[in-house]
Amino acid sequence: MNADRFLPQQLRQGSVETRRRARLVLYALLIASLAALLSASMMLYLGHRTTAFALLLVPFAHAAVYLLLQVSKSTRLSAHVFMGLIFLELTFDYGPDDGYGVLVTIALPLAAAALIGPRAGVVWTGIGVLWAAYLGPVVFRPDDIPPGLGLSAAIMTIVVGIGSAIIESIRARAVEEAAANEQRLQALRDSIQTFAENSFPGIVVTSERGIDYVSDGVREILGYSQEIFACQPLVNYIHPEDFALTLRKVTATPARGFRTELRLRHSDGRWVWYEVWGMPLGEAAHNDHWIFAARNIEEERRGRDRLVQAQRLEGIGVLAAGIAHDFNNLLTVIIGCADMMPESEGRRNILLASDRAVELTTALRAFARSVPAHTQVIDIVAVARKLEPLFRSLLSARIRFEIDAPADSLCVRLPSAQFDQVLLNLVTNAKEAMSSGGELRLTIESTVVGSELVELLEIDSGKYVRITLADTGAGMSDTTLEHAFDPFFSTKAPAAGSGLGLASSYGIVTQAGGAIDIESVIDVGTTVRVYLPEVSDDSAPDSAMTTVEPSAEMTTEAVASQPAQILVVEDDAALRTLAKLALTSAGFEVATAESGEAALPLVRMRPPDLVITDIVMPGLRGNELALRLRAERAELPILFVSGYSGTEIDDWTGWDAATTGFLAKPFRPAELIAQVNRLLERES
Repeated sequence: MNADRFLPQQLRQGSVETRRRARLVLYALLIASLAALLSASMMLYLGHRTTAFALLLVPFAHAAVYLLLQVSKSTRLSAHVFMGLIFLELTFDYGPDDGYGVLVTIALPLAAAALIGPRAGVVWTGIGVLWAAYLGPVVFRPDDIPPGLGLSAAIMTIVVGIGSAIIESIRARAVEEAAANEQRLQALRDSIQTFAENSFPGIVVTSERGIDYVSDGVREILGYSQEIFACQPLVNYIHPEDFALTLRKVTATPARGFRTELRLRHSDGRWVWYEVWGMPLGEAAHNDHWIFAARNIEEERRGRDRLVQAQRLEGIGVLAAGIAHDFNNLLTVIIGCADMMPESEGRRNILLASDRAVELTTALRAFARSVPAHTQVIDIVAVARKLEPLFRSLLSARIRFEIDAPADSLCVRLPSAQFDQVLLNLVTNAKEAMSSGGELRLTIESTVVGSELVELLEIDSGKYVRITLADTGAGMSDTTLEHAFDPFFSTKAPAAGSGLGLASSYGIVTQAGGAIDIESVIDVGTTVRVYLPEVSDDSAPDSAMTTVEPSAEMTTEAVASQPAQILVVEDDAALRTLAKLALTSAGFEVATAESGEAALPLVRMRPPDLVITDIVMPGLRGNELALRLRAERAELPILFVSGYSGTEIDDWTGWDAATTGFLAKPFRPAELIAQVNRLLERES
């Protein structure tokens, strides 16, 4: 029976000790009343009606004490009154018979200490000693009391009073400490529960009966109410492909628990990725009693997938740059030798095929961020408006095309030709995704990339121009989306494209400090967002040195403008031979070296008028060789050639545009000679 409901509200909300003593008072009143009723029944049976009627008055007195407890809301006052009633009842029940009523005082300290407290026990000890030693013998015929009975009762009362006071004090302190420990433990439990539910909002406890407990966070992360969630077995919420793995982990680790990632069904029907921890409760053999904690990791998985994709693309980029470099060396030799051939159909076909190969390697280098930098500030809005007629002619009549752009300029630092290439690649992909028609919207706007997108896009925070192309085409599957930026990856027919459109766009945008983000849903469409750092329209392009792009047309006569001694440093033997042959044919004196280390003694033996050096070579690299040569001769003209990027030396200090040039591979002999003549003329 719960006695607390018979107590006043104030006592029910009191301390643990207050509630305990209030319960003791209730139990004492009840027991004493029952004892009086039993005694009254016995007296009636024995024929002592007067005594029986007197005993029947006792429960009414106890009821008055209970009313006092309800009114006063004080256990102390009601307990003192109860102690007084019991004292009078027992004393006058047993006192007249040979004066043994004095012995009742022995129980007073014990009862008072338990009902009221140690101090009350001391008070009732004093009352008992006074009654036993002095008042009792006077009231109950001193001649009939055995000698020394009152004094003995007083001594025993003192002993019991001291003992009960000590015991009750120890017990009270223990109760207080236990209550304090319980409060601290409860606070710790609350903190742990708060921490657990903040870390893992969804907490579920299961047993052999099914789901026993569901936390409030389940509604937040899964959309189900606690009652609805608990009505179905857990298997109904787990993706079928993940259930077998989860079941194996549950059965394989009954004692240690497990961690896994799986998909759970949201209330709207979606499958969402969650991190789930499982821990058995109780004996390890009872596998039905578990606690599961879950949290949503959709964003984390997307971030991990992006990181893996970025790392894979970085590795592919290094590989692509190496392939483009070696292929450019071969193309340089092929183009150079073809240029030296007499005019014929075969020569024209070789040069035509070489031009197509150059386009391929340029796209590869764009993906690998190895395209020579010719930065300029361009107005994105103006470029898009300029290309709009081209886009409309490229798209079929069944595709509705719209441009949403502000009236003001939005500028970025990027070669105009490269940005044209990015837009054309994206528009072409959108067209091919809408073979049956649809809608394509190009949106240009200024935006601020905050902390929430910095990690996701792997770019710096700040102002960006966002170019968004949203189509209503076929969309891409997760597998296609994962490999969208991979070079040569394509869902088209083998003859329909090279698979370098998105790859080269990715390289161009990331080299400019931007990012590309793609979202796609099958049969709904694809949205591509390009972020490029926004600059002011009065910014000037950067140019640390003169750079010549490969050209299919011979615009300069391959003749030396002045006599000069030239040193060619190239680790590729065929390129070395081609460069020497082209320069010698133009009228220059040429020395060659296969490495930077081999070039140093040649420079000391006969100082050249100009040095042509590859950048990436085994041992001493071309830029390191240039530093050593410039340390001895600061105005020495140096022409860098490379199948990689001229940006390797763009940011270095000390490179004077008048005495330093860069020529990207593959190049034609006329372009090499034109660059040499330009540097020699500047020096003179």
